[in-house]
Amino acid sequence: MFEITREEWDKILAVNLTSYFLASQIFGRRMVEQGEGGSIINVSSASSGPPLSKVFTYGITKAGINNMTQFLAREWAPHKVRVNAIAPGFFPAEQNRKLLTEERTASIMGHTPMGRFGEADELSGAVVWLASDAASSFVTGTLVRVDGGFTAMTI
Repeated sequence: MFEITREEWDKILAVNLTSYFLASQIFGRRMVEQGEGGSIINVSSASSGPPLSKVFTYGITKAGINNMTQFLAREWAPHKVRVNAIAPGFFPAEQNRKLLTEERTASIMGHTPMGRFGEADELSGAVVWLASDAASSFVTGTLVRVDGGFTAMTI
């Protein structure tokens, strides 16, 4: 907490929360005004709650995504606009590889019932389902976890 600079805080909030707010304003307004409904799919994270170590600001922004998703789902449901979020577990990418030390990877694997990292293409089924009016027309305000069981684990 004490090592986070204001610049880092502002940058992560801008990328992970403000951008979703602005996109929701622009595209949500269009969907509401056109009156044909639609689907907004936000990207949350397993870090959105309970919070994980070493990603303080990131976790806060993703918790904000969860809250914004539910708020907008409630507000735009009368206009047939569905708002949901996908919460991926651990999908190694360039921006997070530096956090995946041997010790942290072992901890993640020990807490993930499927015992592996996710592959990017494993998120596509959830996206297709949430985007489809035929398949998910009564789904809004939902957080879909694609995390290999990570958030289902306790002690």
